[in-house]
Amino acid sequence: MRNIHALIVSLTLSWVAQGAEPAPVSLWRLDCGALQEADLNMFSDIDAYVGQSRHLTVSCYLIKHGDTYMLWDTGLPDEDLGLPLEGARSKGETVARLLPDELAAIGVKPEQISIIAVSHYHFDHTGQAHHFPQARLLMGKGDVAVLRSATEPSAKERAKPLEHWLNGAGKLEEVDGDDRFKGLAKNLHATVVIQHESGDIAKLPAFPASAQ
Repeated sequence: MRNIHALIVSLTLSWVAQGAEPAPVSLWRLDCGALQEADLNMFSDIDAYVGQSRHLTVSCYLIKHGDTYMLWDTGLPDEDLGLPLEGARSKGETVARLLPDELAAIGVKPEQISIIAVSHYHFDHTGQAHHFPQARLLMGKGDVAVLRSATEPSAKERAKPLEHWLNGAGKLEEVDGDDRFKGLAKNLHATVVIQHESGDIAKLPAFPASAQ
C-alpha cells in the first residue's frame, strides 16, 4: 500500500551523482490533489483492508538546491480541477489548484523548474508533467520500460502524460533503484515522508512555508 520516498535522500543522491557542491536546500510540500478510495483492499495482496475505504492525500514537493529547482511528482491531471470527491461529477479524485498557480504563490515560474522526478507511473504522480516540458525527467528505468512497451489502451493512457519525454522530445534520465534506503535515511538523519500519508506529510511545514 505504501510507496516510500525519502525526498531529501533522493535529492542528495541525484545531485551528489552529478558532482554538485553542497548548497542550501529548501523544500515545499504542494497540494496536488486528493483521492477517495472506496476499496482499500486493492492495495493489499493479503486481504488486509477488506471493506475499508480511505481518503488519500496526493502530494508533490518543490525542492530548491542553490539556484536549481526540482519538482518531485506532478500530481493529478488538470481535468480534475474543482471536481467533488463524491456525488455528482465525481471521479473519486480532485485538485484544488494546479501546480503553476501554486508555484506562482511563491514567485516561481514553471520554466524555472529544471528537473522533475516521477516516483512511479501511476496517474496521480504524472498528471501535470506537461506544464514543464523544458525540465529533465528523472524516472525509474523499470517504469520507463513498462511505459514504452505499452500496447493495451489502458497502458497507453498511463504513458500519455509523459509522452514528451518517452518519445525523445524532452530530456529523460533513467534511474536504477537503490536497495540501501533505510541505511541512507538513518545515516543522513533524513525525514522519511510516505507520500500518501497525511500524518507523515504533516511533518513538513504547510505551504507556502518551506523546510530548510
